[in-house]
Amino acid sequence: MRNSLLTIKRQTEARRTSPDARLAALGLCVYLFTAQAVAPRAQTQTPNAAAPASVQTSTVAPGSAERERGMALYQRGDAAGAVAALRDAVKANERDAVAWYYLGLALRSTGVRTEARTAFEKALRADSRLTQARISLATMLLEADKASEVEREAKRVLERERDNPDAQTLIGLIRLRDDKAEAALKSADDALGKAPGHASALLLKGRALLHLYGKTHYALRTQHTLSPQASEDERRKVDELIESETSALRSQMNEVAGQMERVGGQETADSAMWREVSESLRFYSRPLEGRRTSVASLDPAARAQVQKAVIRFKPEPGYTEDARAKCMKGTVSLRLAAAADGTVKYMLPYKTLGRGLTWRALEAARAIKFTPASRDGQPISQWIIVEYNFNCY
Repeated sequence: MRNSLLTIKRQTEARRTSPDARLAALGLCVYLFTAQAVAPRAQTQTPNAAAPASVQTSTVAPGSAERERGMALYQRGDAAGAVAALRDAVKANERDAVAWYYLGLALRSTGVRTEARTAFEKALRADSRLTQARISLATMLLEADKASEVEREAKRVLERERDNPDAQTLIGLIRLRDDKAEAALKSADDALGKAPGHASALLLKGRALLHLYGKTHYALRTQHTLSPQASEDERRKVDELIESETSALRSQMNEVAGQMERVGGQETADSAMWREVSESLRFYSRPLEGRRTSVASLDPAARAQVQKAVIRFKPEPGYTEDARAKCMKGTVSLRLAAAADGTVKYMLPYKTLGRGLTWRALEAARAIKFTPASRDGQPISQWIIVEYNFNCY
């Protein structure tokens, strides 16, 4: 058991510190984590009381060989083989917390989500101090959109390890889900203060900054609304004012984009989210002229000749369980680039709602299908505003 716990600890520290691991900390769907907490205290083994002290011998716990084999198979990438070996291990010893934990990891890798969650729960029943299992359980609860349960498990980790970066990041994700971007940003900074380069915390920080920038940009645009007849000089002055008011945010966005690029782009289950956030941060930290779409960069006469983008498919986001329970109503408004290549890029939340509704809207907007804007028969990029209305009856 001690060797197994040391193995977990070494793997944990490697994921946090090795630049070669890069995105190995990302295992989250919407959002993203693997178990990478410090190892729990090793369980003490009761010596063989029947044997005299002079002839006591260490005994091998039932199922330990199967557990070690399953762990090795999992580390080699053979999740199916690991599941078989670890099932044998927990059958032989249902109190083996480490075997249950690795069985949960292996089951999750093979897509058997419900059983994986049960395995993590059994690991914690066997040893409530097993931090990795609690983080993994909280991650799966987040994937299932069980916000209150995620927060409960993360807080339990923080009761034992007040600076655990995984738990801090999970709390931050719940704050961001509830439209509390400033609190999410603080959680991300707390996690990164203890574990610089922590991939999940970096991703959270990037998302929180984009959330804050979008809401700030929208508030300033609303405050300085221009009429359709406004001159180019009037438009330029408003643009310059917004640039000045958001300069500090964009500086932070540029810094986090650089950190994400240094961590790398290794393919993971969350690599699409990683690329989306990294590219958006880099894009919005550019000078204004570098952020104009093809349509926005045209003079008024040329813009009049553009065939605007046409949305062909706009999926509905649906409610989260807690938002429906509270019968939340309102509108989420997103600004995005309908790119010339037919993809949605650089999404910003303008008007937001809590309890996961803004996240649901962002997820739905990623699946929008459209015909790009065009000029002289050539596709070009265009900014569009997409709105999602949530009505509870």
